[in-house]
Amino acid sequence: MTANLWTLEGHPATGMKWSLAQKVKAVKDAGFDAVTAPPTPELAALLRQHRLRYLGFFSSSDLQEIPGRMAEQCEAGAEVVNVQLGDDFTPAAETLALALAVRQESRRCGIYTAIEVHRDTATETPEKTYQLADAYERATGEFLPVTWDHSHFAVVKHLKPHLYTEVLLQRSELIETARLMHLRPFNGQHAQVPVMDLQGQVTVEFRQWLQFADTLLARWLAGPRPGDELWVCPEIGPVGVHGYNLSVFPKSWDQAVRCAEVLRRRWTRLIAETSRT
Repeated sequence: MTANLWTLEGHPATGMKWSLAQKVKAVKDAGFDAVTAPPTPELAALLRQHRLRYLGFFSSSDLQEIPGRMAEQCEAGAEVVNVQLGDDFTPAAETLALALAVRQESRRCGIYTAIEVHRDTATETPEKTYQLADAYERATGEFLPVTWDHSHFAVVKHLKPHLYTEVLLQRSELIETARLMHLRPFNGQHAQVPVMDLQGQVTVEFRQWLQFADTLLARWLAGPRPGDELWVCPEIGPVGVHGYNLSVFPKSWDQAVRCAEVLRRRWTRLIAETSRT
């Protein structure tokens, strides 16, 4: 289970922001296994201190900077890397070139790297993502490594809950061969719904999303289980410029911890069910 450090932006309150050291310690104390954030020497030292693993991240639209960005991830000790490529105006041919450059540098560094589906990137819709996946497979003979965050597709497609599985899990081969997933609770109107209310009770919207999360994780478990490991990030964005969490919701970090706890229990149950079949 991976914690995204941006979940702790502005935590615990405005004007009382924690230091990086406090954030990393909180991640460890909450039982997470890894951290994802842009690389820095300070972060690398803290991860070693707390024996936390590192999921690297960068965003790029520039073919020429890919080697340098991947080298930074390698030097920071990333085991896997999540990449956001291009923007919504990036042509398909250019997106493929970026993805192939990431593949080349990933292999050179010996780090598994996946392309995240995300709004305002070259993979902002299912159609663009699958177009890239098809072109990538033709060029390499391999499935596109994807970091799944289905919240973006759900909002783009304006989905009702009963359509989540039908629309969002169309390409089973890309789900089953993935090694990174951002599990952000969502519905078709909002890219992030609250895990619990201000009284600490789990919300109806979160429960609806959990049914989809179960199906998604079961689909992965039924596949080849690449690396025999799945990196899961309860992706709860903070209040502020990104606008994921709203001021009337509980704190992002509290929600991320609760989400992780629930997902761990359900993952354990799914593993047990899989072993009996």
